[in-house]
Amino acid sequence: MKFIHLLLWKTLFVMYLGFALGASALHGRVESSSHDRLVEKLKTIVIPEVEFVEASLPEALEYLRVAARKYDPEAVTNPRRAGVNIVLLTRENPPPTVTLHVRNLNVG
Repeated sequence: MKFIHLLLWKTLFVMYLGFALGASALHGRVESSSHDRLVEKLKTIVIPEVEFVEASLPEALEYLRVAARKYDPEAVTNPRRAGVNIVLLTRENPPPTVTLHVRNLNVG
């Protein structure tokens, strides 16, 4: 389970980084101010409870995308910038499954 949890969060971070900052972010060319803003944004999003039981990885990532938008404090002041974008880059078939139960999940 620890491996799946680590895989899930590595996948989330890489996908969000690429989406939020552009492809250059995946090649190490991120300006520090952009990186700092990203880190601060991720730290502010706390999902009260997450529970997956044999959920497919795409389903789990979609749930986290929706929950991050819902619990992003920026949603109040700027709803269009709320949450994080997550794109699954693998086409593994069948997709891996995730079993996880966590409270107060900090996205950052």
